[in-house]
Amino acid sequence: MTPAEQTGPATVEVAIPPASAFLRLLRLSASSLATDLDFDVEDVEDLRVAVDELAALLVPGPGDEPIRVRFTVEGPGLLIEGERAGPPPAGATALHPIARELVAAFADEHRYEADDHGRRFLLRKAGPTP
Repeated sequence: MTPAEQTGPATVEVAIPPASAFLRLLRLSASSLATDLDFDVEDVEDLRVAVDELAALLVPGPGDEPIRVRFTVEGPGLLIEGERAGPPPAGATALHPIARELVAAFADEHRYEADDHGRRFLLRKAGPTP
């Protein structure tokens, strides 16, 4: 059964060490799910970029708390939520303006939050319409 054939929400959870080298696992998960949901090639690539930009905000910082990302299939679309516990390092509290424009242009909904308890992002993209 492909994600597109799923009758209810399906969730995949991925936990990676907080290192840039492991972000490719998140990009691969996002692009694989989007391809299975019949996103067009351009949307798959845009999703990879958006996930990379948002997840990269979770990498820097003290400690070795993992980055946890949930990919939830919502009908023909995707909801992607990421988090890492612990305070962000100074200066890592917002998307770079260019990255923010890229993510905003692609996503139907997105946000990034950081506080003393951790950092979180949300990215929602509707799937293709039949």
